[in-house]
Amino acid sequence: MNCATSITSTTPVFFGNEVDKVVQDYRDRKRWLKKHGAGLDL
Repeated sequence: MNCATSITSTTPVFFGNEVDKVVQDYRDRKRWLKKHGAGLDL
C-alpha cells in the first residue's frame, strides 16, 4: 500500500476527528444535515 492510498482511506475519519476538536457538536450537526438537508432551500 502506498502513502496516498493509506491517507485517502482514512481521510473521512481524520477530517471528522479534526472538526470535532473545533466544533464539539459536529457529529450531531452532521446527523441533522443528513436527515433534513434535502429539504433545505439554498
